[in-house]
Amino acid sequence: MLNKIAKHNNLWINTLLKLGADKSLAQDLVQDMYLRINDLVKNKTNIMYGDDVNKYYIHITMIKMMQITVF
Repeated sequence: MLNKIAKHNNLWINTLLKLGADKSLAQDLVQDMYLRINDLVKNKTNIMYGDDVNKYYIHITMIKMMQITVF
């Protein structure tokens, strides 16, 4: 499951960069997102969209993490 999320690693980092994070913070937040998803999502099918990751769910998770970190 995390393998499927990690395939989009550059997308997650670029999303955070566009939101104003510097590269180091973006990389840290993406790594934290992987840990959070692994720990908190009990039913992995809830964050899947067909055979791929629900990118909207991941984007919202990262945006919330950035808000907590930056603001």
